[in-house]
Amino acid sequence: MAKYHRYTDEQHAFIVKHQADIPRKELAELFNAEFGTEATTSMMNAYCRTRKLKSNSTGRFDIGRYSRKGAHTYTTEQRAFIKKHQAFNTRKALVKMFNTRFGTNLSKNQIVWYCLVHKLKRYNNANPGSEVPIGSVHKGGKQQLHIKIAKDEWVPLHRHNYEKEYGPLPQDHTIRFLDGDSFNCEVSNLLAVPRSAQGAINATKTYKTENTELNKATMLTAALSTVVKRNSETHHAKT
Repeated sequence: MAKYHRYTDEQHAFIVKHQADIPRKELAELFNAEFGTEATTSMMNAYCRTRKLKSNSTGRFDIGRYSRKGAHTYTTEQRAFIKKHQAFNTRKALVKMFNTRFGTNLSKNQIVWYCLVHKLKRYNNANPGSEVPIGSVHKGGKQQLHIKIAKDEWVPLHRHNYEKEYGPLPQDHTIRFLDGDSFNCEVSNLLAVPRSAQGAINATKTYKTENTELNKATMLTAALSTVVKRNSETHHAKT
């Protein structure tokens, strides 16, 4: 946004409506979320000062005080989803996840607005301790999600979900994703196979298709073949 911005009538009305009860920093954030601009706190200060707009703010940003035309009404499930995923995802990524999950068409600005009003902040580090609630999920790597299970303790989400359903994963096993998507950590998409079978599975041509049942059959067949072969080699070595 330019240093000297020419404000429209709509932008002026927005500032007048919201400036009295919130700090200038939060006014700038709300303004940017609404109009897709890059206004700074000092720009809001200057604008309000030259037009003699006085703030009654005590520094608090009260949830539920502010509304906007055409605002989305969030369900309890949607609120929980945003709270769970917002800490370690960009707002762009969060709105994509939200729209995919709920079949909505929210904009990035709507998600920014929601998080700002409800004081939901992102965290830049992967281990913020007790600041992030247990159950929070974030990307622990380019192709893996992690979930917080205790203070300062994060574990791979797919392994957490698998062991919650089936018990501890055997030490010599690993988990494969039936649809090939390592971000799909639903239990139905997870299959435990021996680590020794990884090469045999990857060598097949049908372990990663659009048919998850075919993928599962391929992985199990390759794993069984590996186990049989290894047992056979062990038997011959003993004789």
